[in-house]
Amino acid sequence: MEQKIITLGLKSREAFNTLQNHSIQDTLSTQGALIWREVKDYYSRDGSILLADPELILSSLIRQYPKHKELFEHVITEVKSKITDISTENVLHDIKEQHKESIALELMGALESKKDRKIAELMEQYQHWSNGVDLNRAGEFTPLKYEDIVQFSKDANGIIFLPKALNNQLKNKLTRKNHVVIFALTDIGKTTFTVNAVYGFARQGLKTLYIANEEPAERVYLKFLTRMANKDLDTVETILRNQGTIEDLIIPKLRDKVDLLLIDDTFGETKAKLQKIIEDYEPDVLVVDQIQNVASRAKSSIEHKELAAQMMRELAKKNNLLAVSVTQAADDSAGKVKLGKGDIYGSNVGIPGTADLMIGITAPDEMEDGPWRWLSFPKNKVSGVKDIIKVKFDFERNMVSA
Repeated sequence: MEQKIITLGLKSREAFNTLQNHSIQDTLSTQGALIWREVKDYYSRDGSILLADPELILSSLIRQYPKHKELFEHVITEVKSKITDISTENVLHDIKEQHKESIALELMGALESKKDRKIAELMEQYQHWSNGVDLNRAGEFTPLKYEDIVQFSKDANGIIFLPKALNNQLKNKLTRKNHVVIFALTDIGKTTFTVNAVYGFARQGLKTLYIANEEPAERVYLKFLTRMANKDLDTVETILRNQGTIEDLIIPKLRDKVDLLLIDDTFGETKAKLQKIIEDYEPDVLVVDQIQNVASRAKSSIEHKELAAQMMRELAKKNNLLAVSVTQAADDSAGKVKLGKGDIYGSNVGIPGTADLMIGITAPDEMEDGPWRWLSFPKNKVSGVKDIIKVKFDFERNMVSA
């Protein structure tokens, strides 16, 4: 989405002014905001110009911020290739919907704590983003009322995301239509972390569709069984080889939860196929591990990942489910305790722009061979809390605890 915003700003002064009037610059990443400010300065220097020159914008940015040369070159190059095929009204509509969703979640907390001043402030913000959502379909738009938000607060029960320390940090505010991005280097524990979360979803009675296109589906399912059984992999496999039943594996209160995991390991899923599976099985949670393996018509690997992340967000909103994307961290994140938005491999802007929550998993050198890991939160629109958390991985039982 951020790339489309910048493209619109470059291709049309009118589009730039429209987006600027809606405070779109406040939604951009640090690097995106720098580009936007440069475009604003470009237009302000010449009131007669109707569109910006990407080459001049890039030249100015590189002079001012030489350390970010490669990032700016990538963004501007991608923008130039799309500069004629983006709709201002549709981009603005999606941005407004994202803002409204975020404000509604924050309003839930204000209603629970009975903060009248905050409630009034948030209602005013919501109304601001609601005005003119779709200029071509104004007759179909119904402004949200206070009573609607009260009902939303009652209906939107938070989804528990394990481990418990993480859920406490999220203040139990993670909901359907949110998009979570989990990222880490290879062999740090992405799948173990995700399986532990899916176990938590199952305990809540939530059905998860897990697209396992990185590991064989059977292996991921075994990991899920070890977590459900609270037994190590060797024990689980021994029971299965001896034709053990589910009663031999799982305690009674969890036996009916095992079927809440639907797993598929088809490589190169398309958006249309995922939508069809979702319609057929109606999951509460969609997990794609990993998003770089889904299919798209992207011309570059970076664009491919960003389109996949955008697809996940769209599927979450369209189908009223929680979407969880798993992907790789950048090589230079090795050894870090705390990860940032720029530490996702191949996407400093596009993937973070689609996420409501980003969870980075790291193991500095002294921790890599042990069970301890750091969780960091470069983006957290769910609760706003970004404190890093130290957690313990039990790779034999696929369990994560604080």
